[in-house]
Amino acid sequence: MKKLIAILLVCLLAAVAAAETVEELNWADVSAELGGSGTNESFATYPETSLVVWIPADLEAEELTDDDRTNGYIGYYSNADQSLLLAVVRVQLSDMTFDDYVERISGDETLENVARLTVNGLPAVSYYMPENDSLNISVADGTDYAVEVTMAPGSAEGNDGIWKLISASIQSR
Repeated sequence: MKKLIAILLVCLLAAVAAAETVEELNWADVSAELGGSGTNESFATYPETSLVVWIPADLEAEELTDDDRTNGYIGYYSNADQSLLLAVVRVQLSDMTFDDYVERISGDETLENVARLTVNGLPAVSYYMPENDSLNISVADGTDYAVEVTMAPGSAEGNDGIWKLISASIQSR
């Protein structure tokens, strides 16, 4: 009986350790892995945060309205036919830590593929929002804000590589 309990305890500890594994994304590794294809474009900077984001060359910046800014948007991009959209939003964490924010996202049953990760050394959480068909990543910016990058549509063929580059590009300047 003691052996059975010991084996169950070891299995439980292994499961907990596996659940806490955090994927690491690094810009240099991901851009090299994808052959550096299209990674010569510049990084977008925003006065509201120290984080920068790589924006693919075929996406053009859209003009933000006062309402957009009030809602936290700091960047919005689309391609010519608007079949690919990218939004950069600054999310105020208020009385939450980034860990609390991740827990809130993790508990949202409308979200899929929620994963805690590290992007260029920064804590992050990524998820898919089926309702909007969007891929999302929120990265702590070292203040009481997070920067959330959203790409839609998330399910479009060929968007995986672009999304991986965009996600891995988020870093401090």
